[in-house]
Amino acid sequence: MRYAGQLLTVIIFYKSKNQETALHASSYFYCIKLFIMITKLSHTSFFVTDQNKAYDFYVNKLGFKVHTDVTMDNGFRWLTVTAPEQPELEIVLFPATEGVNGFDEDVRNALKLLLDKGVMGAGAM
Repeated sequence: MRYAGQLLTVIIFYKSKNQETALHASSYFYCIKLFIMITKLSHTSFFVTDQNKAYDFYVNKLGFKVHTDVTMDNGFRWLTVTAPEQPELEIVLFPATEGVNGFDEDVRNALKLLLDKGVMGAGAM
């Protein structure tokens, strides 16, 4: 089961020995809560300043496989790669500084500054 960002609580009631008294408020019920947590990711995003450079690095240097490389009608490029040993996890190489990503100019400039300073970690290019 997959539940994005939710904690599912399942409650099971056990009735008392006497079925007739089980419906009365004075009867005893035992409650067991089962918690199901997120155990697997399918996508994660790395902010990049240049998708072509990121593509070259992850695919040609690290040996990742391209899972999806599609350019939308508005010019946005959806680019995901996967590690050979973990093909079920797609890494989105997200264009943080290009105009077609939905960010306004102030946010793009702030992200570019963080990426240039290396604050966003090793995934940033």
